[in-house]
Amino acid sequence: MKILVGIMHCIENELDECIASLQSQTHKEHDHFIIRNLPNKEAHMELYQTFMNAADEYQLFIKLDADMVLHRDTYLEEVVKEFCSDPDLTLLQVAVHDFFTNQLIFGLHNYRNTMRWENRPNLFTDKQHITKKTINDSSRLAPAAFHCPNPSRFQAFHFGIHKAVKVMQIGDSPKNLSARNIHWENLLRTKAHYRKTKDLRLGYAVLGAEIAFKYRFSHQQVDFNNLQLQQSFDRIKALSLHQITYMLRRHTRFRWLPSPLRLAIISLLSERKNFLHISRSAYLEVFKNMVKKMSKKDGNKVQ
Repeated sequence: MKILVGIMHCIENELDECIASLQSQTHKEHDHFIIRNLPNKEAHMELYQTFMNAADEYQLFIKLDADMVLHRDTYLEEVVKEFCSDPDLTLLQVAVHDFFTNQLIFGLHNYRNTMRWENRPNLFTDKQHITKKTINDSSRLAPAAFHCPNPSRFQAFHFGIHKAVKVMQIGDSPKNLSARNIHWENLLRTKAHYRKTKDLRLGYAVLGAEIAFKYRFSHQQVDFNNLQLQQSFDRIKALSLHQITYMLRRHTRFRWLPSPLRLAIISLLSERKNFLHISRSAYLEVFKNMVKKMSKKDGNKVQ
């Protein structure tokens, strides 16, 4: 099978390592292209359109973010075997090992050339409506790659922003409650990893999330060239570890509350600044989210 790999790059430190890990693959029937410095939604639209235009020439497509370094030289070979053994398989999503959470998260997306993409949502740009078979693999082929093994401070800050935005989902209706819980858990694990290691980059990730919660960032602030994102980082880009600790105390709202209650308040305030202006449906949604979160832990983590 011939594979076309689309690499999305803005400021990621790992681009050279990403390409090197692709070029060292034992399966040699592959080409790649790079989409550079586009806003998140536009980058995904260009990626998927390029894939669809190439469907007559390639049998498989792989979306590879520039901050992902393939875990082993046989990965493409293993993906080919999976698709060859299952003619109905349309999307194979394989978990990757994430630096920030220090765990497996989803993931690396592998598509058959029959896949078609429609208009992309503003926030969950990887969300698909599959008509045939999807496999989410967190054991057999995982980890497919290392995610962000060498992030810059800005990369780390952006990671926290992006996760917080996926928790709040400002402007999205209805809310994706499962995704909200998963990304909240990822932020909690990132904070726990920071407390354990005192890695400054992890501190920037946690601080990015807290700033996003405090100032109600939306999908617009996820784009690397967004002015508000740049200005927010410029004010903190030279902080020491001690200063990061101080800034986290300053920006973390409701930090003394238990995690489920804090998530509930952040969720309610994501649409309105005043509790009196929040609709009954929003309260009901948050209540359902809390019940679901406390009664059942999500088994899979997504990116």
